[in-house]
Amino acid sequence: MKIKKKLGIFIWIILLSPTVFANHQLVLEGRLDYVSTDNDTTKTGNPNTTSFTIPYFFTAIKGTANDKFDYFIKLNFSKVHASKNNTDNTTDFLQAVRIDHKLNKNLTFQLGKQFTGVGGFENDYSASSVYEYSLTSDGPVSFPVYETGISAHWTGIKDQTLILTLLNADKATTGGGSNSQRNISLGLLWYGNLFDKMLSTNFSYTYKPTSRTNGATDTYLSLGSRFTLGKVYFEIDYLDFETEKSSSGNTDETATSLVGKINFNFMEKHNTFIKYADSEYKLAGTKDYEQNLLVLAYEYEVIKDFIYSASYTSKDISPVAGSSTTASTINSIRFAIAYEFQAL
Repeated sequence: MKIKKKLGIFIWIILLSPTVFANHQLVLEGRLDYVSTDNDTTKTGNPNTTSFTIPYFFTAIKGTANDKFDYFIKLNFSKVHASKNNTDNTTDFLQAVRIDHKLNKNLTFQLGKQFTGVGGFENDYSASSVYEYSLTSDGPVSFPVYETGISAHWTGIKDQTLILTLLNADKATTGGGSNSQRNISLGLLWYGNLFDKMLSTNFSYTYKPTSRTNGATDTYLSLGSRFTLGKVYFEIDYLDFETEKSSSGNTDETATSLVGKINFNFMEKHNTFIKYADSEYKLAGTKDYEQNLLVLAYEYEVIKDFIYSASYTSKDISPVAGSSTTASTINSIRFAIAYEFQAL
């Protein structure tokens, strides 16, 4: 708690200093939901729910020190009581903290806790803009979206960007909680713009060795494409996360999703989209269940980055014979207010 108080005091001193105020920003981002969910009670045993909730609230502090260095800090207030990890010495409350070193107009190094780049276009959106994630992005096995390390960003001809990441891997600890990590993950990303930006790409592959026995590894492959035609764009992501648990008694797990989204900005301030995700979860190479996700949404932007929305989501889970997963169809109706304000 003392560390958080000191961090808060430091942030306010920096932001309110009149000599640097013009080069620094404090941004507030979040969402308030009214959501009613039918949890398919007869099958799942879970009660239906209706409630107001704040799924996301972030504070971002960002600025420019000089022509060579920028900085970015993001605090996740839904994780304010998270436990400290002894590998990178942070908690999930400190979602990101990094320095950007611009070596020249083409090459930038990012140093610190940063976005891992996994998850295609689905994970590129701010969390407050996503009403339901696919199985691969939010399922029984998951890959960290933020991790500590370094990355090199090279931007070349016509806004083609290549990124090489060297980040913490499994953040292994001893039985007593001390750091025992001996591996670093390696990632390669390509953000592409082709045909006058009619086609955008979001490709990534991340390889993460672990401390688990027999050289077990985690890998994440994302292949995302966006096609833009006037007020309409179509996205498709292929997401594949594989984690090996090869020690005795454990099982390899795989989550794969094919995610499609059609977005139509049909009038000024008015936007609608349909999203569908066809996902599969495997244990030891054998399908355990399928999950189909449908999202229908309408958004009205009152002013820039202040959005009222109404959405419907349906998640259908179909297990194979012998699976421990329960078959169910979960439906939700959500009314939300998403916002992003520059407070200072």
